[in-house]
Amino acid sequence: MESFRDLKLRSRRALHEAMKVPAIYYARPGSAPALIHVRPHTAPRLQGDMKGTNLSYAEAWESPTTVIFDVEEVGQIVPRNAVVIVGLTEAFLVDHDRVAYNVTVTAEVKPAEPHTLIGKLLPDAADLATCTVITEQMIVGLV
Repeated sequence: MESFRDLKLRSRRALHEAMKVPAIYYARPGSAPALIHVRPHTAPRLQGDMKGTNLSYAEAWESPTTVIFDVEEVGQIVPRNAVVIVGLTEAFLVDHDRVAYNVTVTAEVKPAEPHTLIGKLLPDAADLATCTVITEQMIVGLV
């Protein structure tokens, strides 16, 4: 019989395989690009209110955006300031990563400034040689 841990690992792998999208990954500034697969997430959370109270604490929505990476593609640690490009309007800089879970590692990210994407690749092809290079004309409408 399969152990719970093995079932959980198999389930994580199946989830990542089903939900992944292609992305271009630059581990460090100036490094060579890699075509990988990630799962970007935006999960708004209510901050500032204590459950069960009616004391009118300030409330605000916080949206920590995360990207989930495959450990086989990037390793156990995702470096700070790594760049992940899913599309022209979905590009991120890694702020910090969390603990890896054997199959995946999650990193909290912030949106990349459009002008920093010039000269980088879009994940619009099956291999790096045929990916589109982002030009200034492509990002004019995004600023």
